[in-house]
Amino acid sequence: MVSIIKSMPTLILGLLLVIGLGVTALLYRGHLEAAEAIRTDTRAAVAETAELIADRIPSAVLLGNHRSLRENLDLAKSTPAIQRLEVFRFDGAGLLAGTRTEDSFEYSEAFQAVIQHDSQGFEDTENEQRFSYIESLEMGGRTIGWLRLVADADRPRPVIRESFQRFVVESAALWLLIGLIVSAGSSNLRMQNRLERRLRTDELTGELSRYGFKADYADGGREQAYGLFLLDVHNFKAINESHGSDIGDQILAAIPSAIRRRVTNATDIARLDGDDFAVVAPASNWDEARATGGALLQAIGGLHKEQPSVMAPVRGAIGGVLLGRTDELSRRLSEADRALERARESSSSEVVLADANFLSESQQQGDFITEKEIREGLEKGQFRYYIQPIVDVQRDLTVGYEALIRWQADDQLRPPAVFLDKFKEVVQDPDMYKHVVSLRQQLSARAAKNGVPMLCYNIRLEDIGRLPSAERLKVDFGGNVADGLHVVIEISESGIPRYLGSDISWLGEAWKRISSPETMLALDDFGALESNLFRLLELDIDYLKVDKAMISAIDHDLRSRAILRAVASLCKELDIKVIAEGVEQQAQAEALSELGVSLQQGFYHGYPQPAEKYLV
Repeated sequence: MVSIIKSMPTLILGLLLVIGLGVTALLYRGHLEAAEAIRTDTRAAVAETAELIADRIPSAVLLGNHRSLRENLDLAKSTPAIQRLEVFRFDGAGLLAGTRTEDSFEYSEAFQAVIQHDSQGFEDTENEQRFSYIESLEMGGRTIGWLRLVADADRPRPVIRESFQRFVVESAALWLLIGLIVSAGSSNLRMQNRLERRLRTDELTGELSRYGFKADYADGGREQAYGLFLLDVHNFKAINESHGSDIGDQILAAIPSAIRRRVTNATDIARLDGDDFAVVAPASNWDEARATGGALLQAIGGLHKEQPSVMAPVRGAIGGVLLGRTDELSRRLSEADRALERARESSSSEVVLADANFLSESQQQGDFITEKEIREGLEKGQFRYYIQPIVDVQRDLTVGYEALIRWQADDQLRPPAVFLDKFKEVVQDPDMYKHVVSLRQQLSARAAKNGVPMLCYNIRLEDIGRLPSAERLKVDFGGNVADGLHVVIEISESGIPRYLGSDISWLGEAWKRISSPETMLALDDFGALESNLFRLLELDIDYLKVDKAMISAIDHDLRSRAILRAVASLCKELDIKVIAEGVEQQAQAEALSELGVSLQQGFYHGYPQPAEKYLV
């Protein structure tokens, strides 16, 4: 017994030692896990910030609006680890870069940097002290650029080192150590909560951000049915231009309070981007949704009375939809967005609801055709080329055809306007593109068999730069099937400014690299929208296709005749052949012939038809 009593201190010491070692081991393991969590949280914060910014800036990238880019890129201030931001256009060219200073970013334009077009997410780097995250910029299902955030991987290390020091110093005192763990856990939770609040809240209005809206109304989390409304200020651009951006910001900041006064049952308001807002209010039928939409219009219309500096009325456009508890949010957003587009088309304030009639009409117009449907159509052979004759009226001879893609699905011929944009995206996939190449090869073989000297195909501007060689161009467009057949590649003149601005030097260089005696280049849609004679100087084209807009009044309008006569004369000097498109009447055909434009295309000379209608 005495020996036991004597040994008690040793036993207690041993027990305390075992407990201390056990607790120390547990705490040390906790320290290692916390260190990894901090690193993970830093990367997650960078990724979430990239997604938030990428949702806001596509339109600014497309328009080259550096001011809007800077305003949205400044959201990265709340994530200290981010040291640099880089925005790239679709072709990989640097558009805007920002480098962190003490508490802000310094921006530079047209910087030099390299980005892989297929990059997405975290990017491998040889510099262990930094990591980068890439997010694609999407608009209308199309990638228009990239955002890269470069972060300091060393930033969490002081926090990790401090945690270890606290562990070493305070591990001898169990309760202090427990207190430290609780404190560290609470600090980490507060940091996450602060970041979450910043991401969820729009800085200007104090309402939900796009991120917060999608998080709160995500699929599976809604407990009731709502009316979902997308709205924007119809004349916000005019207000900004007339009164300045400060007044514009005042209007945006005043929108939520104006809505809440009129729509007292509004559950949430979110600023999605610029002057685009989402409003959620309980609604179980279209009558309730219609009443809420009307109240929203009144709220927007009353803003100029609340803002004395804005003299003109503020007009709103609203698209609404019913959002059921089990509905797919992304689908309902797409429907509401289409309704908003319809409302924007009106010159006055309007509410458009995506009800059954609206959706049925939109379906007929192809608004909701998916890329999946197009893929299935290609695999099932539903796509084919129609051809439209190009006629030399002076020789009364068909000199070629233009190939136009058509989609025959469910015994219905769908017009190109409803599927062409998505179709161009789908065929970027090599597995889908091979179906198109096969169609071209078959058509070119048939044309060559019938002695057709020229076959025209349309191509996207960016696709020219992706063709590796002249041989590949001939194969892809059927120029290799027989001697004597010339393939004409048409690029749209109206599309050049939108994609390339004034610098089209790379386009001319790319064409020189892939052209051959069997291929020719045509500038299409000349005279529509953004015509520019500079294209004739910069591009070595063989044909100029004059748009219907320039020849619609050619038979009776003297100014139209004078302009076309000058264009025809200039092209003759430059050895460029002119083709008039959209010829629908005999009087137009005769007037064009008198002006020296004998190559013509249009309904008067022949409608687009399946190849067998014109060729054996």
